[in-house]
Amino acid sequence: MEYNLLILVRDSNMLISGDAWSHFPYELLHAFMKLGINASMTGFEDSAYLRSYGISYSLLQANLLRLSRTVFYIRKLKKLNSFLYTKGINRIVKKFKPDFVLAMAMYPFKEVFKEIKKYSKLIFWAIDDPRFFNDEYFETVSIADFVLTQSFGSIKDYKEKGISNIEFLPLAFDQRFFYPTKIKKDIDILFAGSLKLRKISSKNILIPAIKKFKKRVILVSRDYGNEFKEATILPPVPWFKLNELFNRAKIVINTHVDVNRKRAGTFNYRDFETPGSGAFVISDYVEKMELCYKPNDEIIMVNSPEETIENLNYYLNNEDERRKIANNGYLRAIKEHTVIHRAKFLKGLIKKI
Repeated sequence: MEYNLLILVRDSNMLISGDAWSHFPYELLHAFMKLGINASMTGFEDSAYLRSYGISYSLLQANLLRLSRTVFYIRKLKKLNSFLYTKGINRIVKKFKPDFVLAMAMYPFKEVFKEIKKYSKLIFWAIDDPRFFNDEYFETVSIADFVLTQSFGSIKDYKEKGISNIEFLPLAFDQRFFYPTKIKKDIDILFAGSLKLRKISSKNILIPAIKKFKKRVILVSRDYGNEFKEATILPPVPWFKLNELFNRAKIVINTHVDVNRKRAGTFNYRDFETPGSGAFVISDYVEKMELCYKPNDEIIMVNSPEETIENLNYYLNNEDERRKIANNGYLRAIKEHTVIHRAKFLKGLIKKI
């Protein structure tokens, strides 16, 4: 069966950003094309990119759109959002003429989803559940023909809202950009990412680690507070530089947003990028981690300051065990968690819809 697939994101103009959600759709697009699927991608808020396809907002509309997004929670601008989004998505669908639209890396707007459904089948892949759950969210998502979530525990929430066409699909990594390298491990402990909305993991892992190991902890982040200043702090790097950092580190710490920890089996991008780079990972506690990795064999989890210090001390001084676990995690990642695996799953799903 031949069909046209459009990956629709919020803004496709952030390729060099350190945020994984900005480059993951590009990686997925490449995987689809590698599988022989006629796929394309665009963002419904990036006027410059749309103009390259003959789809254009006026300068005023484009600026209003970005302003309305910036102050999204001001309800008075809801009508402005609706008008601009509806106009933009109508142009996009008519230009690309997709049989299927995969919407991801975006907040689900009702006007956008309704307009898509006039012309195409719609799959929505939620990549940050349950962070944005509310009644409006579920009402909008129910418009889609099928829903995917990176949070196993959130499936129950969807079904309670009457959304039955849903499956668990965790995120992934791209082997072109994340892979083991032979490089000197000159970083003892590394954390690369945002510290926002991570009070629990900061209290249990990062702050105790910094108090104990001080400058031996490298933070690559832009939103740190005074409690992190004893660490060695580096500015954020482009996403394509992360693999080098992961390979330089003896231990990579991964943490999860507090609200997402409330649902079992809720995974983020680092859960796949770090093992995919061959790194040894210590993670905050994720219930049902075994859905993706075997705890203590492929990844280490800690749930208290005491466990953090104990494990950091142990694995910093036991290189052979550290390498063994890192290799086990890497083998699991390349076996089950590459972007090609996710593209194959989506290809099979499309055939069923």
